[in-house]
Amino acid sequence: MPAASQGTTTLSGRLRFIDAARGLALVLMIQVHTFDFWMRFTAKNFHSWAWKCSNFLGSLSAPLFLMLVGFNTALSVEKKRTVKKKGSVSIFLRLFLRGLLIFGSGYIFNYIMFCFPDTRGFSLDETLFIVQILHSIGISMCILAVLTIFGSAAVYLCALGALLFALGGPVVWNAQVPDSIPQYLMTLLRGLPFKAYFPVFPWCFFPLAGYVAGRVYLHAREKGFQTPLFGWFFMAGVLTMLASLSYLVLRDRLVMLIAMGVDEKLFFHMSLPLIIFWTGFVLMVLAVFYYILEVKKSGHVTYKLLEYCGKAAFFLFFFHYLCFRVSEAFGFTRGWFQGTLDIPIVIGIMPFLLIINIFIAYEWIQIRTPLLRLMRRI
Repeated sequence: MPAASQGTTTLSGRLRFIDAARGLALVLMIQVHTFDFWMRFTAKNFHSWAWKCSNFLGSLSAPLFLMLVGFNTALSVEKKRTVKKKGSVSIFLRLFLRGLLIFGSGYIFNYIMFCFPDTRGFSLDETLFIVQILHSIGISMCILAVLTIFGSAAVYLCALGALLFALGGPVVWNAQVPDSIPQYLMTLLRGLPFKAYFPVFPWCFFPLAGYVAGRVYLHAREKGFQTPLFGWFFMAGVLTMLASLSYLVLRDRLVMLIAMGVDEKLFFHMSLPLIIFWTGFVLMVLAVFYYILEVKKSGHVTYKLLEYCGKAAFFLFFFHYLCFRVSEAFGFTRGWFQGTLDIPIVIGIMPFLLIINIFIAYEWIQIRTPLLRLMRRI
């Protein structure tokens, strides 16, 4: 089979369309956080077209990023098995430990970004133990690590697990639990009390669904069928989005598509129609990037910049929050989500913030490569 049909890779063996899609998730996250942190409350009203557009696009970021975590995990596990000849125990340990590391880094992130120094009067347990996307990623990777032990059956178990997280949300959210169960554990699982932005139910659906999509891609690539597969991904995305939109319109719940800016509980406690909608959107995005970068093999600078962001995703996640944290010292915010600027100013400075993040991503990539080589030698 020609090498091109396997998917265009960089010198490090990374797939371009995966890096570009991850970069898009980072860019969408940065833009919505820019609005969140710097725009005045009086400008954040439901009738603002900029605010609505920002929240709609920003709502794609987390499902896209989480599905890519699962998709990339499937590729990584397959590479370890077939190329590096690693056994099931070795794969499990490396993936499980990586999940624990990411989960633990969530608390380091919370302490640096929310607690030190705390200028908003919140207690330590209100800020340090906020459950956000790093915790969701870490837990998902630990779950995937356990499931990889089952070999070829792992993909079916992941599909069942994804259905459990998608359908089981309302049951877990509304369940009566004994007082003896630690409150933080229940917050982690269901986001109640509402201190969890990405609770296990339903957000672990997306990494597990991404793992299933990754395994389907690997099977199609082995058969030389990956390009038609992404055509099917695109069609499936269109149909699921239309089905979800039809339901939301008939039930007069279309506002839920921008729920992140109206009622955050509607977004973070994502209902099944929204899960279906955003899953379809993610499949469409992956199909479009695959067509542009793997079929048409575009070398346009836009996609290269997205690839840089995708390669430095974890670093940029911390850095862009640091930009907002530092902005407090200069009076651009009065605390998280309490901005001082108007819409035109926020829109005007957003390109500069994106340029800074892309530049930092490029520089980090140049530094990271020799650091990784040194760590491997040690």
